[in-house]
Order: sequence, then C-alpha cells, then structure tokens
Amino acid sequence: MSTEHRSPCPMEDDCTWKEWSQHILKELERLNEGHEMSLSQLREIAVEIAKLKIRSSIWGGVMGAISTMLLAVGLWLWEHLKGGK
Repeated sequence: MSTEHRSPCPMEDDCTWKEWSQHILKELERLNEGHEMSLSQLREIAVEIAKLKIRSSIWGGVMGAISTMLLAVGLWLWEHLKGGK
C-alpha cells in the first residue's frame, strides 16, 4: 500500500473536474482498502485476546484446584502427625 499522494495533473490549474473526480475516487478506494485491512487486523487481535482470556481462566482454575488440594493434604498430614505424638 503506497502512501504517496500524486496529483493527477502536473499543474493543478490544468486539471478538469473529471480528472479530479477520478483522482478523488481512487484515493477514497485506497483509503477504504487500508481501513478494511485495519478492521480485519483488529478482529484478529480481538480473537487472540479472547483465546488468551479463556486460557488464563483455565490455568487459574487448575492452579486454584492444585493449591487447594495441596493445602488439604498438608492440613491432613499436620493433623495426623500432630495427633500421633
């Protein structure tokens, strides 16, 4: 995608309305293509963010379950070791 903007005529006074209108339409089409590409990239980023949110939720749940199980085992061991003495 080129960012160079060229006038359709070497001298602006030499252009007719038809030449300028064609130039304007081409510029609008170019800008629209760039806008559509930006929207497409934004949608891809939104999908990736959603995936990361799901993964982080899953990992948070797994780690919470593991820490709860370790705490329960630790408390159980503490009670049995303390009661055995």
